[in-house]
Amino acid sequence: MKNLFLLSLLILLSISSFAQTFNLYFKSDKYRIENKYKNQVKEFLQKNKALEVNISGYADTLGAYSYNKKLAQNRLESVKKLLLNIDKNITINNTNNGEKRSLSGDLQYRKVEIHITKKDETNFSFSLCKEKNENTNTYEEVYVIAENMPSFEGGDISKFKKYIKSKIQYPYIAYRNGIESNINIMFKVNKNGKISKISIPNKEHPSFIYEIIKVFNSTPKWEPATHNGKVVDLFYTIDLQFKINNEIIINKKNNIDSEEKLKDKLSKIIDNSEI
Repeated sequence: MKNLFLLSLLILLSISSFAQTFNLYFKSDKYRIENKYKNQVKEFLQKNKALEVNISGYADTLGAYSYNKKLAQNRLESVKKLLLNIDKNITINNTNNGEKRSLSGDLQYRKVEIHITKKDETNFSFSLCKEKNENTNTYEEVYVIAENMPSFEGGDISKFKKYIKSKIQYPYIAYRNGIESNINIMFKVNKNGKISKISIPNKEHPSFIYEIIKVFNSTPKWEPATHNGKVVDLFYTIDLQFKINNEIIINKKNNIDSEEKLKDKLSKIIDNSEI
């Protein structure tokens, strides 16, 4: 029997080690960094061995548009100074979003996102996790990092993310009710190049879960990972943001609002999958 979600997985490498983004929040109309963040940012950079980061500045919708643009820039400058004090050799790219991606005056829109775009993997050890095979009741090795990572249509995980974003649609019921989410998705690229074992937190709205599994289940095959000359299974994690804006495409047929409806819909799309 196929599992709709990854319910039991023995992970030897903590999922938290995949975190690539740190959000640094500011008080209203301020750009000074609170002391509590300084050690957190230092630990984040060092733990992830960051060589290059992209920082994105935001402001809430309170105040004039031009003022908020300048405020977001001042926040970027504060964060840039902090990063260089931690590591003078780090490469920093920045994007000033001002208030154009904000919906209110809430704290969540007064921030700078620090996203790692390049790591030092000189001494990075190849990592494994263990997955239970329900048929044999044994644990099988699955990589999370391999010598040659999987390839998607000639590109890496970034190309896959772009593909997903181009195909995913906003569920109508979530759009109608103003529901947004940033979802962490774990999945396996099998030795045969197919995706399986899609894991999504149960707390997410059923309409989001359906939309994700539907799109993931129909993606083209990957070129699988190899390690020590052998083809291997490999787990990936990505973040997918559902955020209401003027550019989204709405799936008017997706009105799934319960686990029962979700299971019924999924049963019709997983016949040829390993999810």
